[in-house]
Parts: sequence; structure tokens; C-alpha cells
Amino acid sequence: MILGTLAALGAGVLSALPLAIPGGLLFAMLSPLPLFLVGLSQGLRGAVIAGLAACGITAVLTGPLGALSIAVVLAGPAVLLVRQALLNRPLPDGAVEWYPAGLLVMWLTGIGVAWMVLSIFLLGSGPEGIEAMLRADFDQALAAMMPELEEQARARLGDMAVPFALGAGPLVWLGLLAVNGILAQGALLWIGRALRPAPDIKQIDLPRWLDVAVAVVLAAALLASGDIGYVAQNLLIILLLPYLFAGLAVAHRWIARSGAAAPLLLVPFYVLLLLGWVAPVVVGMGLIDQVVGHRRRKSGDGSDQEEE
Repeated sequence: MILGTLAALGAGVLSALPLAIPGGLLFAMLSPLPLFLVGLSQGLRGAVIAGLAACGITAVLTGPLGALSIAVVLAGPAVLLVRQALLNRPLPDGAVEWYPAGLLVMWLTGIGVAWMVLSIFLLGSGPEGIEAMLRADFDQALAAMMPELEEQARARLGDMAVPFALGAGPLVWLGLLAVNGILAQGALLWIGRALRPAPDIKQIDLPRWLDVAVAVVLAAALLASGDIGYVAQNLLIILLLPYLFAGLAVAHRWIARSGAAAPLLLVPFYVLLLLGWVAPVVVGMGLIDQVVGHRRRKSGDGSDQEEE
């Protein structure tokens, strides 16, 4: 237990350092990885210890505000996701049912929604609205960082960045959380230290109420103006994240039908996905699959079978 506690403390320090020290942002993309490695191998206790260590070292290096930020964007989400991932219950036949991947995706999405709500609360709203305030702040930041940039060029950059600024930041970090969690689970399975089996991505299923929520938010984004319309269009891109995973489930099912060639097809598929070229298509696949309910009539291996 002592070695496990020391490992958790070390993981927390490693996780926080890229975000807490100057020049560490280059490694920030992997900062959630140590927390997931500890949590998914030691359990919730290890994840909590690592999270507290991350907050503690950040408080020493940057002060209490930095520690609070680490708790909100890194330690808290990692601990919550580890807790949910390790939930399980015994079945009558003696098998163990683990927390489903679809609900893990929904918790991940909920974290992004909470971040966006917190951002709105911290930003407040000026007389011209949230978007105008963010545009002014964005323009001032660009002018300070790149004073040689012309005003028209700054305006064009603002037109590209500001309309989805509230949602894009959380979405990117949610993606990093997901990738680091998947990498940690894969590494632990490889060395035989994982507490749970790998979730089957082909079996990802989303709750039906999500379709209704997306429809309502989409209507608000299209019809409402001012802060309501702006918040809705940013919330929409976060709520589309689960459909990306649902689309990946469909893609994996299709690719699995190619048999031995499946691993060779998955590599270029994920390269294109990371480059962003096929991401909208995958989201569309997930939307269609969710609405039509195709996977509920097919088993994970592509044979006709009703899914529970």
C-alpha cells in the first residue's frame, strides 16, 4: 500500500507539472495520463491521492488559484471518470457487468457542459453580449501578442475563432481526456494491471433523451439571437461529442467485417480522424445510427441479433 501511495503521489506531481511550470504546455496534452494510469490500476483511492498531489504541487508552484484550476480541469474530471469506469455489478450467471462505455461518454460530455457553464459565469456579460465581449478580448490579446498584425487580419481571425470560442476549448480538452484515458487503459491491459476489461467501442449506445436535447439546442442556435443563440451554438458542438463516439462504433463495426484486414484499415481511418477530415462524417454516422437505431438490430460482430 505504501508503494501504491507513493506511486499515486508521483503520478499527481507528473500530471500537474506540465500545466504548472513555464514551458510545460508542450507536454500538457499528456498531463491526464498519469492520473488515469494510477486510477485504472489502483482504484478510486489512488486516483484521489494523485489528484490531491496534483493540486498540492500546483498550489506550491503557482498559488491557490492555480490549484483550483487544476482541480476543475484535470484532477476532478479524471477522478470522476475513473470512479464511473470502475463501477460494476455481478450478474446472475456469475459474470461481471462493467459501467457501459456510452454512459462514460455522457459523463465526459457533462464535464464539458459544466466547464462551459462555469466559463459563462466567470465571464459575465457586457451590455453588447458575451460574443462581443469575447471578440474585444480576443482582439486585444492578438494586438498584444502580434502588434504587427493589421486590424483587418485580426478581425478575420476573430470571425473564425470567436463564434465557437466557448465550446471549442472544452471540446479539445475533452478529447484529450478521452485519448489519455484510452491510452492508460490500453497500457494497463498490455501489462496486466487493468482493474476492468476494455470497453467494447462497437457497443457504445447513447440515451434517447440526448437526441431531444440536441434538437432543442439546435433550434435555439438557429432561431435565437444574442447570448441565448451564442451559448446554444457553442453548447451544440459539445453535445455532438457523444455522436462522434457513436459514429466510431459504427465505423468499427463496418471495418470489423473486413476480417484480418481490419487493423490495417483502422490505422489510416484514425489518422484521417485526427487530421479532422472525416470527423464531421463520423459525427453524421453517429447521428443517423442513433436516430435510426441500426445498432440495436445488429450485434457487435455484424450478425443479426437484438441488442439489450
